[in-house]
Amino acid sequence: MLYNIITSVYFVAVLFIITVLLAVYLIKESTKIFILDKIAGQKTRGTSFVYDLLKVRFKSAFIYKNVTLVDGNDDNPNIKPDCDILYISRGGILLITVIPDKGKFDNPKTGMWKYSYENIKHETVTLLRVNPFDSSIPQANVIEDLLTGQGLLNKTITRAVLFTSDEVEFESDYPEILIMGNLFDYIEEFDLSGELNSNELTIAVDTIDTYASINQETDDMVSNISPDQKRFKTKLHAKRDLNLK
Repeated sequence: MLYNIITSVYFVAVLFIITVLLAVYLIKESTKIFILDKIAGQKTRGTSFVYDLLKVRFKSAFIYKNVTLVDGNDDNPNIKPDCDILYISRGGILLITVIPDKGKFDNPKTGMWKYSYENIKHETVTLLRVNPFDSSIPQANVIEDLLTGQGLLNKTITRAVLFTSDEVEFESDYPEILIMGNLFDYIEEFDLSGELNSNELTIAVDTIDTYASINQETDDMVSNISPDQKRFKTKLHAKRDLNLK
C-alpha cells in the first residue's frame, strides 16, 4: 500500500515537472515566433527596431537606445558620440552599433571600411565609411571611466556591430559581427559570462542612469526598466548596503 502511494506521488511529481518544462518551452517558442513575424514584416530595421526586439526577448536586461554619455566632469563636460544600443546584464556591458544598410562591406576589424551599394540607376557606388569598431572606442572608454569612478575596476566593455538587412554581404566574419539570425544566440551566450555580480550590476545601471542624457534632437533615449526591475534594483541596493555594513 505504502509502495503504491509513493509510486503515485513520484509519478505526479514527474508529470508536474514535465508539464512546467513544456509550458516554459512553449512560451519561449511563442516569443520566438512573435519576434520572427515582427522581423519579417518590418521594412525599416534601425536602432528602435533592434531595441524593441531585445526588450521583448531579454526582459531581465537593462537596455537603452540612442544614448549620449557625459563623462561627469562638471567643469568641462565631455559629451561622447551616441551609442545605438547599450545592453547591461549579469553578462556585462555590451555596445551594439546598428547598420541597417543594404550592400557589401569590406569590414576589417580596424581601419576604414569600404561600402558598396547599387543606386537607383543600378550603378555600383563605393564609399569609405568609418569603422564602427573604431568609432565605438570613445563610448567604451567613457563607460569604463564612469564605472572606475564608482569602484568597478577592469570591467570589459564588449563592442559589436549588427547588420539588420537581409540584403547585406561582408568580407570578414568574426564573433563581434552580428546578423539578425545570430543576434539572440550571441546575447544569450554573453549573458552567461557572469562579468557582473548583483552589486556590480546595480552600480553599473545606476551609473548609466546618472550619466546618460536624452538626445534632444530625437528625444529617443529610452530605458526599458519595468516596475519589476525597479523592485529588483531596490533589492540590490539593500543587499549592497548590507554588505557595506
